[in-house]
Amino acid sequence: MDDERRGGGQDRAGQGRPQGSGPSGRPGRAGGQAAPDPAVFRRRRIVAGTGLLVVVAAVALFLAFVWPGFATEASSPGEGGDTSAASTGASTDEPRPTEPTFDPVPRAENADALALALPDTVLRFALVEEGETVVFDDLDPHDAWRAVYADAEGATDGEGSDGADSADSADSADSADTSDDAEAEGEDGAEPAETSEPDVGDGASTVTVEVGQWTEGSDAADAYGSVVDTAGTAVETGDVLVDDEVVGEYQRFDGGSGTSTVVWRNDTVVLRAVGPTEDMPSFYAAFPL
Repeated sequence: MDDERRGGGQDRAGQGRPQGSGPSGRPGRAGGQAAPDPAVFRRRRIVAGTGLLVVVAAVALFLAFVWPGFATEASSPGEGGDTSAASTGASTDEPRPTEPTFDPVPRAENADALALALPDTVLRFALVEEGETVVFDDLDPHDAWRAVYADAEGATDGEGSDGADSADSADSADSADTSDDAEAEGEDGAEPAETSEPDVGDGASTVTVEVGQWTEGSDAADAYGSVVDTAGTAVETGDVLVDDEVVGEYQRFDGGSGTSTVVWRNDTVVLRAVGPTEDMPSFYAAFPL
């Protein structure tokens, strides 16, 4: 009995932990390799997440400032990011009309070739007054005329909002021949041009053109020099071309009060135009003489 107990005890004693087991009794790794440190996995996740954020940020910046560039478009309408004009969807500068909205006055009865060479209309400006002038008399011209042009602004300004003044202007223009006949019969002090002028109103812009002609081109060149010498410092100069041939020159002067003067010579003719600064470059460019 004792031997059996001892033998049984030995058998039970021989049932210890299996060789090669770890401290917890679980089988160990072959070759003695240790388990990966969890900190390694955390570092890898941090690196991967940071890289993803960098890529997302780069894509967002590209879309905002390169293509389609919505961030730059939002601040482009004005300096300092002023988007008021863009938010309203309207332009602050309305295009001006290129034709007048009323008819020019009839040409003067005594208009000669020089006067008739002046146009009836220039862009939105129409002829409202015409007559001979003595402005160039000191320069001894062969002929000289003055023409006044006005735009359509304020053409119906005046006594009422029903266009009465405009209607009166149309009536006076239609009856110009009758008025001229009446004045020719002896109306003392009447001026034919006044009866046919449209009422341009106080709000209209005007351009006054004075033109003189000399018999020789050299005389006209001398007259041109005298006119520009008294006009001040030019802000723009250039050649006058006819069929790609230089026939004279021009100069533009700013008066400092919202008006500008353009003086130019075309062979034997010298012209001086005075009007709103913003209109004079285009007015001069469109003037046919």
